[in-house]
Amino acid sequence: MSSRHNKIPPFPEFKKLELNDKEVVESFIKNQPPYSDYNFVSLWSYNTQEKIALSNLNDNLVIKFQDYLSNEFFLSFIGNKKLTQTIDSLLESAKKQKVLPVLKLIPEHNILDEINLKSKYLIEEDMDNFDYILSVDDLIEMKGHKFRGRRNFVNRFKKSHRKHLITELDLNSLGVKKEIENLFFHWEKQMGKSRRETENELLALRRLLESSHKFALHAIGIYVSDKLIAFSIEEIVQYNHSMIHFEKADTAFVGIYQYLKYLTAGYLKEKGVRFINYEQDLGLEGLRRAKRAYNPVRFLKKYIISTSNKKYPRQGK
Repeated sequence: MSSRHNKIPPFPEFKKLELNDKEVVESFIKNQPPYSDYNFVSLWSYNTQEKIALSNLNDNLVIKFQDYLSNEFFLSFIGNKKLTQTIDSLLESAKKQKVLPVLKLIPEHNILDEINLKSKYLIEEDMDNFDYILSVDDLIEMKGHKFRGRRNFVNRFKKSHRKHLITELDLNSLGVKKEIENLFFHWEKQMGKSRRETENELLALRRLLESSHKFALHAIGIYVSDKLIAFSIEEIVQYNHSMIHFEKADTAFVGIYQYLKYLTAGYLKEKGVRFINYEQDLGLEGLRRAKRAYNPVRFLKKYIISTSNKKYPRQGK
């Protein structure tokens, strides 16, 4: 067991997620594909009610999550050590705690090589939480018929707004933080969303901005007439991947999202990144259509594990 892993209490004890847990969490996931749910910046940002908790079971990282949509608690883990014992212990513990009696957000790479697990447990694909993986080269080159619409949108924006300004945003600047938040509010109105609908994402964005000096983040901003009309905040992670944590744009500017993704991909390619984790769609139809339109090259799949034949609703985290 890694000495760093000892900083996380042994199961069934848990500790609440803290900012100084970044190093130890990343020591658990560094040899795993970059699943969005286990990325520390994502964990920290979306821990808006400060209920996420960590434990160590058989040198696997166990996390007590709170579902984005239902607010129900559930257990998950990443790692492939002593799988049957780990799953049995977690399912038994789930029955005793006030959490769902299933394991959710289980990475495919946990169970990929354990064919015997399917004979003991009910293992179901959780499509609502698959991570979309985009090709950086595809987003830059936009070759072929399937990217024709994207090319047209990018060109429309560039032709209509020749004097736009592209800049790297300083997330430590109070002025930039205010601009990002104001654009979020503008987007909220454009989408016809209530504050109740957007509150969790807004709080997550604020948590990220407040702690941005602790993270290795990059942010791109697009300005027209000195006004921020789009931003993207991303992080370079393991295995030549990047993760887009937040992006928002003023949709009055036709083609703005397509152009923003094109710029982001160009920057990331210069840094050696080949793929972007565009995270999950949570089963929200509009979000699913938008993410599939970027033609993902693959998915990082996740599963639900239970001991019964009862199927559980697929909600968000």
